Amino acid sequence: MIIKRRELLQLLSVAGGALFIPGIDWDHIEASLTRPSHIDITVVNDLETINNRSWSLFTHVMRNEIEANKRRSGEEFSMENRSLCVILRGC
Repeated sequence: MIIKRRELLQLLSVAGGALFIPGIDWDHIEASLTRPSHIDITVVNDLETINNRSWSLFTHVMRNEIEANKRRSGEEFSMENRSLCVILRGC
């Protein structure tokens, strides 16, 4: 599969943004994932924070992509864009 430069940069920015979350104890998460008996409320809260941040970044990137597609296609929504709008709760 050929990835366009813009898509690669977006992917890297999302991945990098997801990893840079202050206050996350990555060592504790790693230990808990390898030994489930170490899972505690701190790990659950950290994983929740990571999940929320990831969805936030995904939503931001997809909204930008939808806007770019609208400009390219002359304001017509494809079925794919309509589905994404439903997922993202309205565009």
